[in-house]
Amino acid sequence: MTLRPEQVKAKEYLHAKGTRLTAPQIHERVTAGFAALEAFLDGVTEAEARTRALPGEWTVHEVVDHLVETHRPSLEELRDLLAGRRPPGEPIPAGLQSNDPMARPWPDLVAELKRIQALVVATLESAPNTLTENGALSPESVSPMRSASTE
Repeated sequence: MTLRPEQVKAKEYLHAKGTRLTAPQIHERVTAGFAALEAFLDGVTEAEARTRALPGEWTVHEVVDHLVETHRPSLEELRDLLAGRRPPGEPIPAGLQSNDPMARPWPDLVAELKRIQALVVATLESAPNTLTENGALSPESVSPMRSASTE
């Protein structure tokens, strides 16, 4: 199968921006992204977070709930991958939310997001930088990192 030029360009972009990054580069980018998000959220009031800007779209509160609910299993998947294990179960659903996304108080929800993001950053910080030729972590550079709980 021959790839179209835009497919080749997209593949090269993803390879250069993801696959070829070192563990420290990934750590740096994720840390910067989390810091920017947290700085933004620190300026959002509970009333603003609960305001639905457009009918049928998520509020900021619902987006943060989604991030909390997806970051938890993502952290476990990251730990599995860094330990050389295939994460168990199905992929994390794209629209995952808690049973009642608006129930948790805004300050508690933001605090939980920050706690989980700090765990992700710490996990990435401890990631080995030794990779095999195909970009996977080399078995000798990996130690088990799975914790009993992230909650």
